[in-house]
Amino acid sequence: MGVLFSGVAELIEVASETMLQNEVTVETALILAKCWSASQEDEERLTFASEHLEQCWPILQTLAQSSLPGCRWQVYEAIVGAGPAAESILRRGILDEDQYGRRRALLSLARIRPSDAQILAESFVRDSDPYMRQAAIDMILAAVDLGFQREALSLLRADSVEHVRKAAETEWQRIRGKREEVSLCHEQPH
Repeated sequence: MGVLFSGVAELIEVASETMLQNEVTVETALILAKCWSASQEDEERLTFASEHLEQCWPILQTLAQSSLPGCRWQVYEAIVGAGPAAESILRRGILDEDQYGRRRALLSLARIRPSDAQILAESFVRDSDPYMRQAAIDMILAAVDLGFQREALSLLRADSVEHVRKAAETEWQRIRGKREEVSLCHEQPH
């Protein structure tokens, strides 16, 4: 058992060192993608890449195109710290063939707060996948138009799926609470 664990630990260490290289062979990229996919549960590769984003950036661009969905969704999460530099990869990610990958790309893109957040949110609030509709809530909140936020959340509060309704209701209440706090501040005598 100790030999197997030692081998895994060595593999993880080699994967980390390899991710810091500017260029890797196609074969090495495939092996790295498998390491990423294998570490989905503990997200070790994702954490390492997030902490070393600038150094890992070249390999992350390659891994975002992996054939392994378990690799791609972690890359979408890891690159969010790059801000606008990650936007083109995340926009491709929202078209990912894997539903979970699409959802993770949408959530990460919402954290970047793209200028067209409202347009993106509008395209996902009616998605056939209820988990994408729930993820769209983050993009709704990234939009700057409060009227749009209220309208889109109202739509999702009436969704046919309970977890979507609950998530929309939670955000609706949070926004409503903030609005009431602002009203009270304006009513206070100075």
